[in-house]
Formats: sequence, C-alpha cells, structure tokens
Amino acid sequence: MEALAFDDLVQALHHQLAALPDDWKGKNTQDAIKDAALGAFAVFFTQSPSFLAYQRTMQQAKGRSNGESLFGMEAMPCDNQIRTLLDPVAPAQLFPVFEGVYAALERTGHVSAFRSCQQPFCDLLLRHACNFILVCKPESHTTLHEWLAGVEAAGALEQFTLRHWNGRFHTLHTYRYANDVPLREGEDALWVNWCELTITQETDGTIRYRHAFATKHPVDRTSVEAVVQAGRARWKIENENNNTLKTKGYHLEHHDGHGKQYLSAVLLTLHLLAFLFHTLLGWVDQKYYLVRQALAVRQTFF
Repeated sequence: MEALAFDDLVQALHHQLAALPDDWKGKNTQDAIKDAALGAFAVFFTQSPSFLAYQRTMQQAKGRSNGESLFGMEAMPCDNQIRTLLDPVAPAQLFPVFEGVYAALERTGHVSAFRSCQQPFCDLLLRHACNFILVCKPESHTTLHEWLAGVEAAGALEQFTLRHWNGRFHTLHTYRYANDVPLREGEDALWVNWCELTITQETDGTIRYRHAFATKHPVDRTSVEAVVQAGRARWKIENENNNTLKTKGYHLEHHDGHGKQYLSAVLLTLHLLAFLFHTLLGWVDQKYYLVRQALAVRQTFF
C-alpha cells in the first residue's frame, strides 16, 4: 500500500480478502466470502443501523448501492449469508490490513508526528508555545532515570504519601518528583521536570498503578497531584475511542450474531477497520476531508 486515499484502502482490503485460505471456501466460492466481508464492512463504514436493508433499499431506488459503487461488491448477500460465510474466518486473517495501513503511515511520515515523550516532539510543542505532560518510562528514557537514581541516592528526590479511600478499600498514593533533569544525553538535552505516582493497596502493598511523567510545568508538593491527574487524563482520551464506537453511529453494541466459531470477533475487526479508515481518511484524503467538513454528520454524508 503506497497511497492512502479511499480507493487505496479499499484495494488493500480486497487484496487481503482474496488471500483467504482455500479450506474456508467449502461449497462457497471465494468471491462469495469476499462479498460477505465487504458487505459487513460496508454496513459499518456507512454506519447503517440495519445490517443490509439500507443497501438493498438504495439499490432499488438508485439502481446501485454503496456496496457496489464504493466497495466493489459483485453481489449483495443477505444477512444470514454474511453470518454463515464469515463465521469460519479467523479475525487474524484481516490483521495485515491494519499492518499495511501503519506501514504506509510510517513511509509517508504521518506517524512521526504522533510519537510522544521524545525530545523532538517536546521541542516542537515548546516552539508552538505548548506545554506537555507526557509518559516517561525507564526503558525509553534511560538517561533521565539514571539521573534520578543519582538524585535519589543523594537524598534530594522529593516524596510524600497520601491515604485515599476508593469506596472499597484504602490505597496509598506515593508521589515522587524532581525538577531540572535531562530528558536525554547530550549538550542539547531538554531539561524537564519529572513526577511519578504509585498507588498501592494498603492492606497488602499490591501495586495497582504506577506511571511517571515529564513536563515543563513546575512540580512541587502543591502542584504534583494536579500534574499527575492531567497526565492520567490521557487515558480518558484513549477511552473516548470506545465511546465513539458505542455512541457515534458505529452501532458496536448491535447484536449481529455470535456464530459458532469467529463471527462476533471478525465483525468487531471489521468495525475497527471502518473506524480506522474514517480516522485515516480525515487526515490524508483531501476529497474525503472537504466533503466531511460540509457534511459533518456521517449519516448525511453517506
């Protein structure tokens, strides 16, 4: 996959579906399985609340459906055919589409802009007058953590613990922090402030959470809780993906059938592919972006 326009993405999906193993064909042709997968994907991509009724209605009214014109389907299978044909298909057979999209994003440089907690990214944020609170792991920032080990050995690493009740049991929140530590090796290293939160269960010392963050915000006893809270809020942003799939037209909770083998899992995989394609096209396909700006609601768009 060299380009990332809509037709390129659909072609990548076609290519992977054509590679399904022969032993899944049974009495059905591979084209039938391919149309079944494309039919399910078309439903999720166009966010139709019913499985294929909308596509059949469009075909009757317009002489052609989105399934044919957008996704290259040769036939429009019924709901039961889709479920029967897709049930033996292991979701892993679709994973190369995700990998191909990621590889194409790597080649075109789109991924690099989203890599976090490395100095070039931090420098970019600061040049745009933006601050940051980014996860800072020992394995990715060895110099910083070696520096912190020295600060701790000298007794200069600040630390305090607060006791909290979470509704079921008490936990201990231990904050550690230090200011003016180097993010990496070298004379051009960015100097940052560092903080860490470790949450343990009071009764047995079980660690329930631990993360460290690098920031340019000043960190002291009065501010460290707020800095950590803001850093942890990034998880909320990631969880919004799930919220989008459940409430923004993807009908993720719609019961499309569990099947006897892989049906529910392969349908979820096609759901995630549709979400990926929507997100990706909004970044890189100018035509898609412009039309979506004019027709913000996807149901109106399709």
